[in-house]
Amino acid sequence: EALTLVMERAIAQRTPTRASHRRADRVRTRRIVEARLVSVDAGRFTLDLRAEAGTYIKEWVEGDDGRTEPSLAALLGQPLKVESLDVLEIHDTTE
Repeated sequence: EALTLVMERAIAQRTPTRASHRRADRVRTRRIVEARLVSVDAGRFTLDLRAEAGTYIKEWVEGDDGRTEPSLAALLGQPLKVESLDVLEIHDTTE
């Protein structure tokens, strides 16, 4: 249900903490276009996401200490940690 709530909803993302030393601190608005739960096993889950270019996925999942709103962790009401992140495809929307 939380995945349905985030699709096509505006996400406000400040420059991530991990990049704040090299990028200006500003708010960017992005969207999760598609979200699908692939598997759940022993307290872990796998998602298949399609997001707008420039979306900070790790920060969207974890919340980055409130710098990304809403985050998946906030929507689920519990801390989350990204263990791995694979980019499967980059869509060229200029064609």
